[in-house]
Amino acid sequence: MHIGELIARKRGRPVAGESKTAISLRVPDSVLAGFKATGPGWQTRMTDAQAEWLRAQGPA
Repeated sequence: MHIGELIARKRGRPVAGESKTAISLRVPDSVLAGFKATGPGWQTRMTDAQAEWLRAQGPA
């Protein structure tokens, strides 16, 4: 790696895929506990479940 590559590189996590927006979402404690019980990566699995529901239902 030379100095030009070091200057061009940005700090932080690399951008991957679709951008995301932080929100506040209220879910039942049992639903949250169920996803957390699946271990690390539960947030991604929760997002995947929501995306799958949206694909099945179609846009409103």
